[in-house]
Amino acid sequence: MGCASSKQEKAAEAAPAAAAPPQMAAEPAKPAEAAADGPSTFYVVDHTFKPDCKAEDWWTAMTPFLSDPEKLKGMFSGNSGNGFYNHAFIPMAQDHICCIWECKAGVKEADLQTLLDDSVGQKMMVNKLMVISPELTGGQMPFAAAYAKDSKLSMELNATYASSASQWYIVKHDMKEGKADEWWADTAKMMADQEAYAKFTQDGLDKGFANHSFMPVSKDLAYCVWECKEAGMEDGLQAHLDEQVGRGCFVNTVIATPGELSGNQRAYAPKFNTE
Repeated sequence: MGCASSKQEKAAEAAPAAAAPPQMAAEPAKPAEAAADGPSTFYVVDHTFKPDCKAEDWWTAMTPFLSDPEKLKGMFSGNSGNGFYNHAFIPMAQDHICCIWECKAGVKEADLQTLLDDSVGQKMMVNKLMVISPELTGGQMPFAAAYAKDSKLSMELNATYASSASQWYIVKHDMKEGKADEWWADTAKMMADQEAYAKFTQDGLDKGFANHSFMPVSKDLAYCVWECKEAGMEDGLQAHLDEQVGRGCFVNTVIATPGELSGNQRAYAPKFNTE
């Protein structure tokens, strides 16, 4: 499936484009070499649409799969059986989506790129792959590995959790120039102190902010998934990120992920409003 016809293109050009959320990736990641065995590789993927393609055409093409559990399982299991596991589908707008993918050891990044470009993106999307650095996370990935020997994750469908009261966000953390060594050194010191780290985490929870994943792709760029206890807390989250999390070292871009685009299904079990 391709992009709009020339008639559709002219109509699209006549209508003003809606303001899009900021781009998540500064530049496409370079393809990684896959080892024959070993741990999986995890990716943050930033999906945007080609200038001559319309987001609504993609949603129309995908609706039969998203609305039919059996078709969705068929598509999902076909991908997972080939070493591609989608852990999270996080729309930020109709024309901007974030996903988190896992590739089984031995699966090449170029093959994931092809899957996303041709099958998932239906040739309508620009798909930017960013490897989540195991060195910077100490091997801690945003989800349990689906291809680990002891994995109990379903190969038919990923886990999702209902969450309608909490507000969820993707946060893009861009390191300020010359601040990387300072932030990483201070963070390593805090992480090594269990009491200090527990206090830091509890402080966020007490304010109504829960961090579900930390996904650095380099020392200068990281992504996180955050949950706020209720609507109207975005300014407070911004302050928490700037002052406590980033400590003046990051530029933190907070991007809402509207529940109506995902059926209020989230990739993580909520920390708040669970009664």
